[in-house]
Amino acid sequence: FCYPSLPDMTNHPLWDTFDLEVDRCLYSLKKNIEVFSIDVLLGEQIQLLEEWMAYPAENREMPDELSYLPLLLDSPKYFERAIRFTSEFLSISSQTTEKFLNTRAFPILIHKIPTIKTFISTLISENKVIPKEKEEIFADFSFSIASSILISPKLISLFSNNISLWVDLLQVAASERLIISCLACLIQFEVDGAVSIIDHI
Repeated sequence: FCYPSLPDMTNHPLWDTFDLEVDRCLYSLKKNIEVFSIDVLLGEQIQLLEEWMAYPAENREMPDELSYLPLLLDSPKYFERAIRFTSEFLSISSQTTEKFLNTRAFPILIHKIPTIKTFISTLISENKVIPKEKEEIFADFSFSIASSILISPKLISLFSNNISLWVDLLQVAASERLIISCLACLIQFEVDGAVSIIDHI
């Protein structure tokens, strides 16, 4: 109830204009949702992370894009670039390693082990060596594992059934960097038996 009473506005011509604007907004929203792609988003995030790494600055803030690392590492398309960034990021300091572990990306690395083991087992059965482009990826992967365990030793228990991966990797490794990264993992996994493993190799 109001005074004075308002005229009836239910048939006002401006309602047609209002309906048109609503339809236009909804159509624009639908179009933007269709255009959105998680692949494009991840591509932008890995590029920003790589740029952060390429232009170091003293006392700079950690990159906001670190929260995307789990998705990047889990993506077949971006895994290689993401694991390269991860290896370089962890090599900066213990603080960057702790920051990485806080992103919950580490479980993704564990999830990748069965796929890598299958790939390596195939190479061994066919008496082949690792392709050069894959050696750097596996070295980055191994260094990331070793760096993480160095900061958080309790993670070792997660690898009790996967230590053989690095022994197998050593059988087909050709680059010095991959060999060193494998040994870095083995020394942390089996402190007492590391020497015997190395001697056996």
